[in-house]
Amino acid sequence: GEVQARWAIVAAVGPCSRREHAGRADGMIKYEVGKWAISYVFTGRLWRGSVVPKALAWAIVCAALSFFVCLAMGENATVLRSELRHDFQILWGAHSFILGSLMVFRVNQCHARYWECVSSVTQVRSKWVNATSTAFAFCSPSPDKAMDVQHYQQKLVRFVSMLYCAAMRQLEDKDATFEILDNEGMDPECMHFLDLVHDQCEVLMQWIQRLTFMAHQTGTVIAAPPLLTRVFQEFGQGLFELSNLRKVRDTPFPYPYANMVSIFLLLHCAISIVASGILLNNDVAAALSCFISVLAYSGAYYLAHEIERPFGQGVNDLPTDDYVRFMNTSLALLLDARAQHPPEADPIAIKSRLGVRRISGFSTRRSMAGSMMGRTCSAATAATALSLGGTQIMEGCGHAQGSLDEEIAEVQCRSKGKHPSCGCGTGCDPGTGATPDISAPVEVARQADASA
Repeated sequence: GEVQARWAIVAAVGPCSRREHAGRADGMIKYEVGKWAISYVFTGRLWRGSVVPKALAWAIVCAALSFFVCLAMGENATVLRSELRHDFQILWGAHSFILGSLMVFRVNQCHARYWECVSSVTQVRSKWVNATSTAFAFCSPSPDKAMDVQHYQQKLVRFVSMLYCAAMRQLEDKDATFEILDNEGMDPECMHFLDLVHDQCEVLMQWIQRLTFMAHQTGTVIAAPPLLTRVFQEFGQGLFELSNLRKVRDTPFPYPYANMVSIFLLLHCAISIVASGILLNNDVAAALSCFISVLAYSGAYYLAHEIERPFGQGVNDLPTDDYVRFMNTSLALLLDARAQHPPEADPIAIKSRLGVRRISGFSTRRSMAGSMMGRTCSAATAATALSLGGTQIMEGCGHAQGSLDEEIAEVQCRSKGKHPSCGCGTGCDPGTGATPDISAPVEVARQADASA
């Protein structure tokens, strides 16, 4: 029957409860780079998600203080600048170099943590979806086991959905809510037990493995044990990737390094206020120099803080809501009967000629009035498509190279030769024994080519 995937909402207390979803309103910021790669500078509402406002606060204050320092020097500004310029030049340069090195290293490390989380959370999803798909492929095709197979698949996708949801909740916080495939009909006591346990992923993984093993014992899953272990390996590898994500979540950036960078940034602000007034003769230029320097270093400082912890409800955190939604969509798709059985193919059509065509979709049938664009294909292919599809014709089946008459002549010559299936040598139809009449579909193909 048709698959009806009703999605439930997981509340703070666990997968068996319901309440309003309390995640991010807009999700992760998506932006377009644009032609000159500067159009995204003003993306968002008041630079939502940008570190520039925080950096601007430090830069404006320091620039104003630098300007007042220049005014405070008064008539002695020329003498003080000439006496202290060399010393402050060395001090400011050395301090800026050290802070810059520390800041670049920290930003790189935080970006590595961020990208590691992106890779691992994608791996978790791909491993578990692939394991589910493999388990589906190993199910028995026997009609006597149809109900058992359906029951096993329905339970498996719900367990995997809850498993991925529990994994994302562990990475964010206990109050996070995500969508799962509807778990109505599950044992209430088991769902209550799942709410109470500390590590829900371990319990759900045990349920999945036990469910698959029992299905194998009863003949619902008929793969040989060496092949069936592949399912368990994929689920285990996904759990291993989840442990890497927990490592990033539970292990912050080393405190001594973060503390040192913070102290150096404060020293840089204090030194820049005075040094810019000493090194530059113009008061406005001194304030502007201090503004730019503090803005750059404080911006890098807050940038590292923003991407250091990729999980949460911030606008720059990973879109876990979307990840869970994609996971549920993939699991629901696996339940569709059309996804579980590969399509049949006409052996004559696929053996006649191997062509290449440019497509916008995988469907091979469309109206004859449609566009006949694409790479060259044989008239036999067009004739087969017309004879099988009535008034339908293959999309992209155009004769961009060579003439249609040459293609028709080739088909007629091949039809008089040895048939690839029956070997009769007369070009007969293998089902009826009659010689196929290709004149009608070929004529239609000729007219379609002329109209194109």
